[in-house]
Amino acid sequence: MNLIVKLRRSFRALVILLATFCLASIVISACYLYTGYKQEMAFMETAGEAECEDLRLLAYRSVELKTAKPIDPSKTDPTVLLFVESQYSQLGQDIIAILESSRFQYHMVIAPAKGDIPPLTENGRGKYTIVIYENILKYVSMDSWNRELLEKYCVEYSVSIIGFHKANENSSPSTKLKGLPLHLYNNVALKDCVVNSQSPLLHITKAPTIEKGPLPGEDWTVFQFNHSTYQPVLLTELQTSRPHPSALPKAALYATVIQDLGLHDGIQRVLFGNNLTFWLHKLIFIDAISFLSGKKLTLSLDRYILVDTDDIFVGKEGTRMNINDVKVRQELGDTMHANGYLKRDKQMTQTPDTVKSPQTILWRLFETYFIVCSVQGYREICLQQLSKMYATWTELNSMTIISSQFSTCGNCHIQRLAEVPKHATLHS
Repeated sequence: MNLIVKLRRSFRALVILLATFCLASIVISACYLYTGYKQEMAFMETAGEAECEDLRLLAYRSVELKTAKPIDPSKTDPTVLLFVESQYSQLGQDIIAILESSRFQYHMVIAPAKGDIPPLTENGRGKYTIVIYENILKYVSMDSWNRELLEKYCVEYSVSIIGFHKANENSSPSTKLKGLPLHLYNNVALKDCVVNSQSPLLHITKAPTIEKGPLPGEDWTVFQFNHSTYQPVLLTELQTSRPHPSALPKAALYATVIQDLGLHDGIQRVLFGNNLTFWLHKLIFIDAISFLSGKKLTLSLDRYILVDTDDIFVGKEGTRMNINDVKVRQELGDTMHANGYLKRDKQMTQTPDTVKSPQTILWRLFETYFIVCSVQGYREICLQQLSKMYATWTELNSMTIISSQFSTCGNCHIQRLAEVPKHATLHS
């Protein structure tokens, strides 16, 4: 009898255990299925967005890709010939700023009404590797003699042209560029910009880079072409909130930057439908210079970080260090003094004698801590050159420091050395 009761109890316990296990399995399976469903939906949404972009670009990718004639930069000097509207035009200043910051040599010329051009060759060698027009209409409206000279030079010396067109309230709705199978449609409001990954000139710019939202301004120019020599570099849509321009043919995407592969007349060109205010235009402009110069005028993809420790060499007049200041600091280099302001105001109290009691000196904290000063939102790393201790510290932390002044301010706080990344290079 007792055996039967025990068996019944064991059976009930087994049933309860199995039921609990089944319920737990169902709950766990449901959690896994739900998580997998969410991941799949997220993937489908991401893939769907990418596929939509691919479908939008399909019309351009399905066209047989043409290759341009390789550019031979050996025939010219690495100099840019820049035609500007005036010496103080905004777009011209923006172009010059990019050329100078990139350390590209250039020669600026104010574009004359008749299109006169400076000498293009010297001793049988081309003087310029790229010609840039702030206003592309100045190029197409040149008299036939000067334009023929310029284009002959471009073909013979493998020189390319970069041009900009900035529409205004007086611009006609559409413009036909003289001598080129190309139409311009002006004063268009655009949105959702995408970089064409098939463009061969991309270097710094990465594709597909998508800029969502309306583009700044309503004075954009888009290009329409019916020749295989042209490839779009930057594609956008019309803003749906604006009425469709009557002169503009309907299309899914419109090109605001195009590349001429030179299949029409042997001259490669890159044309922009606005100025350089838009950040993608700046990147593509730098890439265009690199590509059209045969990588002769190009920027490296390596990036360096420069940390400015002080402004003692570029400060206001009267506070910069001179030769005598450097000599004094060399003579007192083994002391614990640090503040140049105290020295100038003859308030220095820390002499070589005070080093005998280092526990009374504030700069004793340098052995343990790293001082970071915040002055009006500007962060500067302040360092004291402390003889053997300084040399040992820089060696142990693999840091190279070039600094001659230890600045102090009333808004300093202490930050431990462990928080400072190693292998940093600091300059003043």
